Amino acid sequence: MNQGIFMRSLILFLGVFATSLQAADTVFYKKLWTDMTEMFRTNPPAALEKINDLISNNPTNPIYYYFRGGVRHAFNQPYLAIEDYTRGIDLKAPGEDIYRHRSAEWLRLGYLDKALADLDTMANRWPTQAFQLWERGVVCYELGDYEKGARQLVKYGEAYEHDVENSVWILMCQAKVENLKRARQGMLPAAGDQRVPMSQIYAMFKGTGTAQQVLDAAANSGPRDPRDPLFMLNFTLGFMPISLATARPRWRSSMPRSKCR
Repeated sequence: MNQGIFMRSLILFLGVFATSLQAADTVFYKKLWTDMTEMFRTNPPAALEKINDLISNNPTNPIYYYFRGGVRHAFNQPYLAIEDYTRGIDLKAPGEDIYRHRSAEWLRLGYLDKALADLDTMANRWPTQAFQLWERGVVCYELGDYEKGARQLVKYGEAYEHDVENSVWILMCQAKVENLKRARQGMLPAAGDQRVPMSQIYAMFKGTGTAQQVLDAAANSGPRDPRDPLFMLNFTLGFMPISLATARPRWRSSMPRSKCR
């Protein structure tokens, strides 16, 4: 397992999960996550063993399953993560983010109907924050519901205007609804995204830049940006020819293909 990928996944998980912990106002859990984060830095398997022990001693605590689901995600074990998230839901885990995390695992596995169902559940339980569910726009795109996908992503973009990925997903939806030329003309600005090589990626999709410029920016990112710029680079350069064409990947589904509501 790549240690860097593991830590980025874990930190992302803890950052989102912290909202539920604060809402629960539980000092014990906050300290537990802090201690385990430090453990992950040096010995990830030991941290997993610790949470396993906690579950063995208290198998009805939903937060332990919630947390272990995030650990399974970091270890790239989506089926096991889904099992833990489902157990946490059954045990009434606090907050709604657990549905979002489980939807991410369904999406990784290609079960779009299940991913959409979890995102819909979260949106219904947390309507004032439903605009944040950019993932729902991605699922709608993959289901072929491009107009509704664009609407979801535009709502997110109105709140988070410096997000190149979101602008790119909107472009891909609108290119399907209209055409690539018109989609590029109306591409949502994202000038404030300082991540490398996001400005070059934006220009490439806008039609004013090239893939080589993206490659050069990523190669020259240097120590000033400790984040790995290659993930989004590989995603965009590999996905662009597919996203702007008519063909879509074949996704697995446990039931007939859902439509975005």
